[in-house]
Amino acid sequence: MSDRRNKPSASGLEYLALCPGKLHAEAGLPEIENKDAKDGTAVHDALAGIKLPSDLTSDQQTAYEDLRNKCGELVEELGYDHNRVIYEERLWFKEQFSGQCDRIYLRADGLSALVVDFKSGWASDDVTPANANAQLACLCVLAFQNFDAVEECYAAIIPRIGKPTLVRYSREDSQAALQRIHEIIADAEKDNAPRVPGEKQCRYCRARFQCPERLATTHTLEPVARMQLPAIPSEALALYLDKLPTIKKVVADLEAEAKARLSRGESVPGYRLHQGNARERIVALPTICARAQENHSVTVEEFTAACSLTKKAAKELLARKGLKGKALDNALAEMIDGCTELGEPPEPSLEKEAV
Repeated sequence: MSDRRNKPSASGLEYLALCPGKLHAEAGLPEIENKDAKDGTAVHDALAGIKLPSDLTSDQQTAYEDLRNKCGELVEELGYDHNRVIYEERLWFKEQFSGQCDRIYLRADGLSALVVDFKSGWASDDVTPANANAQLACLCVLAFQNFDAVEECYAAIIPRIGKPTLVRYSREDSQAALQRIHEIIADAEKDNAPRVPGEKQCRYCRARFQCPERLATTHTLEPVARMQLPAIPSEALALYLDKLPTIKKVVADLEAEAKARLSRGESVPGYRLHQGNARERIVALPTICARAQENHSVTVEEFTAACSLTKKAAKELLARKGLKGKALDNALAEMIDGCTELGEPPEPSLEKEAV
């Protein structure tokens, strides 16, 4: 973003630590716009008072209310004043790096600060906890730099999924954090800073569509083609599995690029766009039900048993009646109470164990 002045930002420090070459790779590239980014911006704008909550979609409003309530509970618990708060402030450290704080709460005596960072996406359960979070460490350093009276700084991640996590820094703690920040930035500013692809650092990287190192991750599986799967040692199998999330995203990006070129009339040798047939779906259920009753003696109970209603469709039905946020969730829960059943569990999926 322009207000970062092409300098490292707190939100990118963890990614720079994982992939030092990211700084040079992204230089001059525009932000990637997608639905998740737009949803996040809308929710953050509402939390900052820039956007009216009533202007949010139902899903955005639910996220807004959850985050606002979690933040309010934390502020009350720590004893900060809801009226002494700064919204969406970008702080700088000597023009070297910056960080944008979603909220900064200050105690009346100015000796204590609480920095809040909201995570509004569904992937927020994958956020590094506060006590090991480089972004929060940087925001605390910036708070000490910009507020001379502050002697302690709390920093909290408020996620959409899960509970907030909190860390406390003293001025002495912040000096060690500052040293680590300088080390990360120094490594990233080297001309030969290595690019190290991985699921987390590549997820929002502006250079991911043109990064040779990321594309090369697909070569990781080449040895698999030359051996029988039962012969792969378990340790090697685990290493291959670690690479799969990044490889799957690379494959998706390659397919998207091919479709984009073909849609523009460009050639991709051996490939063309195939337009499948539209699926026919049954509508006007009341009419069909009446015909089934009249012509075939089908009862209403038999007819409805043959139909299906997903929770998503039921929620959308209520949303069209003007319900949003918590009110929508409560109405849905009340409407389907006692009217659901669990189906067969899905096949077990692979899940990486927490370290």
